[in-house]
Amino acid sequence: LNLSNCGISVCDWGRYLCFMESLSQLNLSHNRIRDDAFVQLMKCIESCYCLRHLDLSYNKFGGIKCNVLQTTLATNKGLFSMSLGGNKFDASIWTALFHGLLQNQSLTLLDVSCCALDLPNALRLCEAFQQNTLCKIR
Repeated sequence: LNLSNCGISVCDWGRYLCFMESLSQLNLSHNRIRDDAFVQLMKCIESCYCLRHLDLSYNKFGGIKCNVLQTTLATNKGLFSMSLGGNKFDASIWTALFHGLLQNQSLTLLDVSCCALDLPNALRLCEAFQQNTLCKIR
């Protein structure tokens, strides 16, 4: 399902994702999804096991509320790839990503390009990838 460049800023429809049993790809890149909508979407994706590829690149999220990403990565066992590139992450989302990767056993590709990754957080991600050898970063 390609919803890229659609001007989406609210994700209240996300609760229906788990009923779309054939939905394997969801592209929400280049929209206006902010922290609150991201949180809402991540809670829905936790139980959307059919989803294999999720593209959330170039939106407007990345604040402290987005730490729900840790739970989503730990809970969803079907997601193979996730693109978060081009978002403005603060320290809390990098921490959530680090802990989520340690608990995740299905993600094989993670794109965090253009997310202002600094050296301390890069080192933490390297540590996570030493334990989670399935996932590759881009």
